[in-house]
Amino acid sequence: MDKMHLKLVCFLLMSFLLLLGGTAIYFARKYYLSYNLLRLDPLEDQSFKKELLVTQENISDIWMIGDSRMARWNQDLLSPLNAKIINLGIEGQTTSQVLSRLKNYLEIGNPKWLILEAGINDLKIIGLKKDLASCLAEGCLEHIGEIVELCIKKDIDILIINIFPTGNIDLPRRLVWNSSVDPAIREANMKLKDYCESNQKLFFDTYELLCTKNFKIQKQYQDGFLHINEKGYKVLSQNLINEFGAIINSKLANNK
Repeated sequence: MDKMHLKLVCFLLMSFLLLLGGTAIYFARKYYLSYNLLRLDPLEDQSFKKELLVTQENISDIWMIGDSRMARWNQDLLSPLNAKIINLGIEGQTTSQVLSRLKNYLEIGNPKWLILEAGINDLKIIGLKKDLASCLAEGCLEHIGEIVELCIKKDIDILIINIFPTGNIDLPRRLVWNSSVDPAIREANMKLKDYCESNQKLFFDTYELLCTKNFKIQKQYQDGFLHINEKGYKVLSQNLINEFGAIINSKLANNK
């Protein structure tokens, strides 16, 4: 190898190392910022205008609450419910955070209905440490149970949506995922369904609407590994309204 080729190889190697180092620094800074912001605001709702919980006329009829799967759900898709709806979903939230936020929000006012979808951010940790599967699932269901108890205490009707399945896994996610997660999600959903049936609470099963035969989100509805797209939300909204709209509207009418 002549000097010219050697210089070129060295240059390319140095450029690669600089790029790799710069990328590592970027993600380290991003993680450091996120970590410290979370310590300052563990419920991650400082940017949320809590006065939106109460309209000028009255308290919002329906609160949609949960993690990113709820945050990305356009509340206008549920407009046939003919109710004042506010979406309180926040990206990345665990059921513990959702429970704590709800306790705070209920100090401001009470909705007539609560629509809940949460749990994936509890269970995805199994991807890093599968021996925690049992306790993480139990904690997730316990927090959802506490949310239900809060609703009973405050005379709020609740509709619980099961934990959405996952989509086709991408390469980066494989580094923090293992085969124990998806069965844990399905098992948690079965227990959640049994809990709702035992306690006479509305349960919306999304699996038949979103899933393939191997319990993965259909490609036509997938938006990344953990989320669904607008088409998926339209399907869910229409079926939710078809299945529960009459019950929700009837109770809203009786409460006015």
